[in-house]
Amino acid sequence: MGKVMYNQSGYCGCSMSTRAVIAYESGEKPKSRWTKAAMLEAIEQYCDDEGIEYDPSKFRFTKAELFNRFFEWTSWHHTGKYANVTDFYGVDANAVIDRLEETE
Repeated sequence: MGKVMYNQSGYCGCSMSTRAVIAYESGEKPKSRWTKAAMLEAIEQYCDDEGIEYDPSKFRFTKAELFNRFFEWTSWHHTGKYANVTDFYGVDANAVIDRLEETE
């Protein structure tokens, strides 16, 4: 794809597709945008939304471990002025539930 023009159809400004914006709004982000605090917040929010009791002691991992264990690829979207393909990630519900059900 060529260079994106400002407010081109299907784009917000010239930095990301409208579907990428929707993905952000639904809690998905590129891997580079997930901070440890944001990951913990997303896991807690998922638990709240599902009526599951959140136990922060079950998620004491490094940033990399949190991402690898509890986040999964959800979609890809065009981003940037050259319409690069960017992978987006969100909470892996099954991994979170499995972790909360583990007994230590």
